[in-house]
Amino acid sequence: MLAYFGKKRPASGQKTSVTYGQVYKAFVDYRAAWEQYWAEPRRKRCEVQGVVLSGLEMSAIVRTHTTVKGLIASVVIILVIIAVPLSSRYYMNNIFRADKVSLVTLGMTEDEVEDVFGSSYRGQTDDMASTDLVWKYYDADYMKLLEKNDSFDPGGIGDEDDFESAFEDSVALETTSFKYIEVTFAAAETEYGTGEKTVTGVLFDADRTRESNGRDEKDIESQTVLTAEVVLGTDSINVVYEIAYEDGSLFKGAPAYAWLAFDEVADEVGGQVTVEWYDPFGTLLTATATVVAA
Repeated sequence: MLAYFGKKRPASGQKTSVTYGQVYKAFVDYRAAWEQYWAEPRRKRCEVQGVVLSGLEMSAIVRTHTTVKGLIASVVIILVIIAVPLSSRYYMNNIFRADKVSLVTLGMTEDEVEDVFGSSYRGQTDDMASTDLVWKYYDADYMKLLEKNDSFDPGGIGDEDDFESAFEDSVALETTSFKYIEVTFAAAETEYGTGEKTVTGVLFDADRTRESNGRDEKDIESQTVLTAEVVLGTDSINVVYEIAYEDGSLFKGAPAYAWLAFDEVADEVGGQVTVEWYDPFGTLLTATATVVAA
């Protein structure tokens, strides 16, 4: 059965009775009505030449026009009915969009992340596979390339065509643009040992290649610094921020490394200093940080 929404969409999950058979019948009826309409040469000739028809003939033409138009409308409506739930289902299952990625927040557990994104890529392709602390996700088209690479057997190359095909696949793996999600985890040390792993960073790259590896700078749309602290008497700098880019990419978490700007000195609690770091795509960022006690 197909999900049928009609003019008033029912509650989520509710289904009615439009079937593939009804779609087929609508097409058959449409074709029959159309053939009937053009069956009489005189009617077609009269319409073209503008000859006045009797009231009965004109009524028949009007009725036929109405039938054809009604059937066309029915076919269009049914096709839209089919397309809407399919496109809606694709949209809901597509994790490679900013609003979906935003559902994963810092501090989430592995199970909570898997509930949102599903299983990460655990294949054999070097540097592309997930690890225990870094989960990686690739869009469907690029996953096909990865899976093809994972199953590649050099022993299967028997002639020049095989070699050329393998070469083209290797180039595609390097240069094909894809959407990418990376979730990083960390486990806090407790008195009882290593604690539960939780999210420390979430990256969504809307346009990436393996060749660039995320090194292409992106235009920034907005940036919010959530935490910026420097611990007095230490080299510890704690920065947590969220940043969105014009192409739809985003990042939230801590930078790999942050430092005091040139000539800045953190010498008293409550003081303000400037800290710097690079975003995931190589753009230099700055923020004002507060000096806190150790």
